[in-house]
Amino acid sequence: MIVYQTIPRSKIKWFRSELLAWGKQHRRKFPWRDTSYAYAILVAEFMLQKTNAPLVARLYEKFIEKYPTVEALAQA
Repeated sequence: MIVYQTIPRSKIKWFRSELLAWGKQHRRKFPWRDTSYAYAILVAEFMLQKTNAPLVARLYEKFIEKYPTVEALAQA
């Protein structure tokens, strides 16, 4: 039987703030993090399935330039 413990809100709030602070200092810069365009994010997610992020970063922008929309990709 699995027993779940309730985590106090104060611990969750603390963890969230620590994680965000760490992220500001250590988070790597990738082009798909600067967009809210769902298609572009989906492309990055697919590319990241089998390829490391630095390599995807080099290929991602070229891919998005060549196929900027789902329709452009479908036509190819």
